[in-house]
Amino acid sequence: MPRDEAVPITVLMPVYNVERYLRGALDSVFRQTWQDFEIVIVNDGSTDGTRAILADIRDPRVRVIDMPHGGLAAALRRGVEAARGRYLARMDGDDQALPQRLAVQKACLDRAPRTVLVHSLAQTVDPDGRRLPTVLGEPRSSTVTKWLLLWQNPIVHPTVMLRLDTLRAHDLNYRLELFRADEFDLWNRLAPHGDFEAIHEVLHLYRVHPQNMTHRNPADLHLAAFTRVIRENFERFAVALPAPAAEELAVISGGTWIDPITHRYPHLVASLHTLQAALAERFCGTVGAAPAELAAVRAEQLLRWARYMLATSRGYAVRLLLAAVARRRAALRTRYLWTVAAAVSLPAPLRRRLARRDVGRTPMSARVG
Repeated sequence: MPRDEAVPITVLMPVYNVERYLRGALDSVFRQTWQDFEIVIVNDGSTDGTRAILADIRDPRVRVIDMPHGGLAAALRRGVEAARGRYLARMDGDDQALPQRLAVQKACLDRAPRTVLVHSLAQTVDPDGRRLPTVLGEPRSSTVTKWLLLWQNPIVHPTVMLRLDTLRAHDLNYRLELFRADEFDLWNRLAPHGDFEAIHEVLHLYRVHPQNMTHRNPADLHLAAFTRVIRENFERFAVALPAPAAEELAVISGGTWIDPITHRYPHLVASLHTLQAALAERFCGTVGAAPAELAAVRAEQLLRWARYMLATSRGYAVRLLLAAVARRRAALRTRYLWTVAAAVSLPAPLRRRLARRDVGRTPMSARVG
């Protein structure tokens, strides 16, 4: 099919050694209520039975691209180049899409020309497909989502559908050098070109298993990539951020695989709240947002940072806590505030134990209204 013979949706599925789950992932796409799509599967040098499964597919909507193993970003980049759809829907070979996913997301993009990306919640499942209690994703406004993206990635990558023509119009694609922060980087570079819409329902089943790529990759490379994106974000808004502070900011914001409770933040003591204030002023002026739109999420950030700052500086943790309350009185009702307040007078081992009680829960539970 020539590129000008576009289809409404390209489902982009990079795969690497997912023979156990691949048929289920493909079946979940074939069972969609919206059936006018193509599936571009980029086989990233699989060494198990993945290629044999792909060779048995007879559906003409499926195109398989074989490439030497180069990693997820390389496979995604190749898939974006090959896609023919008006919209691009991400999908992983070990996950499953719920039947209405494509229809719901397409309808969102159809009715909102300014929206360039939609994303949804994802229900976690175990290797056997049993649903787990954790739901991933944050259904926030476009403005708040873009603010959070300056510090961390609140968007569940395989739940995304976006406008392919927007990527091509601005020469946007996944960057190979950003190790496992490639989508975090792409969303930030896409953000100036339209709205991001969050769908307040589960449309995707996200499988948690020992072979997940996120469990196999080195934490130091991941940290370096996240740090780079955060520094570039601050540079884009002309806010100075030294390299050591950027690395600590990546950890304390919860975007890396490093435990923010045990980490130390000497370069952020006495400066986190000023960094946030400077970036908020530039962000609101650039995107045309009212400062009040960020009041709740900024208070939430301050509370979370206060909890993680306890082991480095109890005094500064208290200062962050008070700043959160001053910004949003509803912060008084959150468990983070009382966690920090109770921990201030405790010995270090008990402070860490109390601060750790909420680690692993979704960020949504920390909202301050």
